[in-house]
Amino acid sequence: MRSFSQIWQSRRLQLSLVAGVLSALVLLALWWGNIFMGARLRLNDVFIAPAPTSDNIVIIALDDASLNRYGTTPSEWSRTAYVELLNHLEGANPRVIAFDLLFSETKPVDEEFAEALNAIRQSDARTRIVLGDAGVNSIAGQTNTEIAYNTYTFRDDSPISLPLSSTADYLGYTNTLPDTDSVVRRQPSIVRAGDNVGYSFSLATYLAYLRIPNAVAEQLVQATDDGLLIADNRLLPVDEFGFWETYYYGAPANNRETTFPIVSFVDVVDDTVDLAIFEDKIVLVGLINNTGLLDQYLVPSSISGNLMAGVEIQANAIESIIQNDFPRPLAQVWQGLLIVGLTISVSAIYALPRWYFKGALLFIFMLVVFLLASYLFSTAFISVSLFDLLLALSIPFLLSLGIDITFERTQREQKEFLLKSLQHIAAQRLQLDQAAMFILDDIKQIVPESNSLLYLFDETQPQGYIVFEQHKNSALRHTQKVLIPEQFNQLKKKVTADEQTIFPFVWRDTTRGLLVIPHIEKKNLPSTSENLIQDLISQLAPNIDNMVLHKEVERQKLLLDAVFAESPAGIVVIDNDGAIVQYNDDLSAFLLSGSDDLHGQLLTSLLEKDSENDDLSQKIVKGLETHEIFFIDDIKVGERVFRLDAAPLPTYGLWTMIIGDLTTVAELSELKTQMLRIAAHDLKNPLARIMGFTELLDMQLDLEERHQRYLGFILTASKDMLNIINDILNLERLRSGKLLLREIDFTKLVQEVCASHQPDIIQKQQTFALKVPEAIVYANADVGQLSQAVTNLVGNAIKYTPDKGEITVRLQTADKDIRFEVQDTGYGIPQSAQEKMFTEFFRAKSDATSHISGTGLGLSLVKSVIEAHEGQIDFISEEGVGSTFFFTLPAIETGEAHAE
Repeated sequence: MRSFSQIWQSRRLQLSLVAGVLSALVLLALWWGNIFMGARLRLNDVFIAPAPTSDNIVIIALDDASLNRYGTTPSEWSRTAYVELLNHLEGANPRVIAFDLLFSETKPVDEEFAEALNAIRQSDARTRIVLGDAGVNSIAGQTNTEIAYNTYTFRDDSPISLPLSSTADYLGYTNTLPDTDSVVRRQPSIVRAGDNVGYSFSLATYLAYLRIPNAVAEQLVQATDDGLLIADNRLLPVDEFGFWETYYYGAPANNRETTFPIVSFVDVVDDTVDLAIFEDKIVLVGLINNTGLLDQYLVPSSISGNLMAGVEIQANAIESIIQNDFPRPLAQVWQGLLIVGLTISVSAIYALPRWYFKGALLFIFMLVVFLLASYLFSTAFISVSLFDLLLALSIPFLLSLGIDITFERTQREQKEFLLKSLQHIAAQRLQLDQAAMFILDDIKQIVPESNSLLYLFDETQPQGYIVFEQHKNSALRHTQKVLIPEQFNQLKKKVTADEQTIFPFVWRDTTRGLLVIPHIEKKNLPSTSENLIQDLISQLAPNIDNMVLHKEVERQKLLLDAVFAESPAGIVVIDNDGAIVQYNDDLSAFLLSGSDDLHGQLLTSLLEKDSENDDLSQKIVKGLETHEIFFIDDIKVGERVFRLDAAPLPTYGLWTMIIGDLTTVAELSELKTQMLRIAAHDLKNPLARIMGFTELLDMQLDLEERHQRYLGFILTASKDMLNIINDILNLERLRSGKLLLREIDFTKLVQEVCASHQPDIIQKQQTFALKVPEAIVYANADVGQLSQAVTNLVGNAIKYTPDKGEITVRLQTADKDIRFEVQDTGYGIPQSAQEKMFTEFFRAKSDATSHISGTGLGLSLVKSVIEAHEGQIDFISEEGVGSTFFFTLPAIETGEAHAE
């Protein structure tokens, strides 16, 4: 008796073959009806690859330079320009000159133009002339029974200047006819326009290249069953409309490379090109321009989307005839057989492997088809419809996946009696013990002889899990039974040993439990039983995961509730309107509220009752509007000081806030500030006396050089100490928030600071540049503090730039911001020190700057000043190259400033 697996494989193969036959018929209809023709054509363009040319064609381009000189379009040109061109080409001995231009309407200068054409035709080279013509009002392709040609028909053709047309050897039709996807791939051969029958421009040029007179051309262009036979040595494979496919030897011309030599019209006229390039060549004259994008089209080789000029398309068509390179599609019979055979074959192959192997096979088949099709095209110029072949590979793949899904669903339905246990598990409402008993009871129905064990992960247990054992007809809970490795939670797949089989409960790559089934008489479980158990466990794993997580969540919730209730700080949860949702006892004590229940009350209203901060509610509302973390310092309630920290809970639309008592911290900070001020004040007076007496000694005593140097050291050290004291006082002042803001002329401030540093710049022979805007830049600032910040940045640039270095100071305005920057060519800052550059008392260490004194307070002071003015500061630096420090401040219109 065959197993279910064998029956399944056989049935799946049968269905796959039926699906393959139906798919083949559908694909055959799509191909025969030319549905998705645009996609089919574009995909076949991948066969086009650059190839060498025969070096028989040169293009004279009416490029941008030519259009700029003679007129924006060729119709505006005086035809004397072409006379001048022909006069220069007469001695170059070209084989053919073909104008991919329409000379419609007769103009007075045409007689002169015709004489120039006759002169070059009668030269020693006997140059042939081809002029462009165009059909008007296309109606359809048709087979001309009178001359047995497949022709493309127009109602009429455009008028050509009679003096010129009578001089030309051939009039070639230049109409470029794109395919359905707007890409030019084909050229006409024989064209009928009204009562006239002529040749396409490319074919006419080739006939002129062979020096075949127009009068006998009809005798040398013969129709055969395979196409048009030209002069017994070229066979153009034409379709029912007389079209043949061109091979493209390269991408459209650009500034870097071209497929065919291109010479500018003006270069020929100006005699700046070697005329030898035209000798015995086909010279095509036509538009190649970028300015107006005139006469340009998409072609198969336009990989990057660039357009190809019409004259380039003609050049590729002529080259195709010269090299006898004519791409043609695979015969319809063979194409149809290939689609049908490939579809049915891969349908049978896809029937057997798993889905991931099917995907690998699909990729391999596509690669093989592409390589074979490319080889066929490159060796025989026969193109196979890649689009249809890829569909023939892809559709059976998708149908095969659908068949697999259907069979898997059927198989699961056969196991439904086991999966009913899921309903029992779900009904337990996350009760882990009850669920375990139901699981073991269901396993007992599959393996009646064995007493199974169930291990469920639980971190609260000493060994990390709870054990449940099947005992007779009921499941009992145990906590001490250990029959598995300690690291059981790392097990991800089924493990079979001599004594037992272990099935892990895995959900989202996490093991939540194990089912251990001991073997009876060391016999492995039947494969059918294993599959059923594995199916059951895979369905139960999410439920077990939920139960284990629920237990952990309950434990975490109890812990968080305890933390919330016992926290020494006031904690409150409010909604976006500021109403209290939840709070702890410490918050109630902080608010000094007499109400027993604060739920639903506005936090801002409760804070206003006791706080001495008039703008506290306004700050809270403003912070809530930002939907970002914010804090408020210095909330004063009686003699105490508090800090409020708030963070949004976006998922719930709530806010959590912590109100901490900072009274002791505030007192210590105030004490520190007072001590610093007293120390600084007491130090400044004796320091001033030291500096004064040092200067008096230096001025009044006739001291030796050595003693004068000592006095200089004392004076320098005293000034350094005074700078440190001033920096400390300035930092404390900024931290206290006491700024004297007013409207200032920031441009003038920068100029004055830079002027004050001129002596130092001159002394170090540095190049200094100041760049400020013409309009005055206003800022709302504390002039003393901002001046100190600018002074520190400019002074640092001078100090850390070697002699004869360069320093540039810039002041700019953009997007309602002021940007100030100082750029130098100094020593630069090591990468390892850049993160701490704004830290107090930090100085970057390097051999180049070891001789420069400093305290490390300057940049921290600058940062504090800028941030106190609601600005931002940053820098970029490279060691050995230089640094640029810059900051931004809000710009104001005059009259907008306000004091604080």
